[in-house]
Amino acid sequence: MDQNNNCIFCQILAGKAPAAWVIEKGPVVAFMDIFPLRPGHVLVIPRDHHPLVTQLDESTRGQLMETGNRIARAMRELYPEGTDINWLINDGKAAWQHVPHVHLHLIPRTGRDNLRFMGRIATRFLHKPDMAQFEADARRLRKLL
Repeated sequence: MDQNNNCIFCQILAGKAPAAWVIEKGPVVAFMDIFPLRPGHVLVIPRDHHPLVTQLDESTRGQLMETGNRIARAMRELYPEGTDINWLINDGKAAWQHVPHVHLHLIPRTGRDNLRFMGRIATRFLHKPDMAQFEADARRLRKLL
């Protein structure tokens, strides 16, 4: 497994930083975003450290999207009140990628939320929830996968 000690996602994978796991096994994993834009915001990442999507091999790119698809289905079951989902990959620094490790954001949305994307920033951020809430959300998603 290729990792980068300076990368927070690689630290999470190595068990050196906490995570509320949604999918913990396999070449692509998922966990709750510690700075969620909406409740239920999940990150899907490859185990191997690659900053850009184009650096992933074809199999890993496919697994990233298929894992996202599985989680998106579970999100629609978990949050049935008309949930839609933003699928977001910021690919490179100029594309507002803050962690240089490929990651897919899955952000549950409803027509009633007030999250607005304007160019490179979201105008509303939620406060960091506690780990107990992360674990509860991750556990509920795991049951649906």
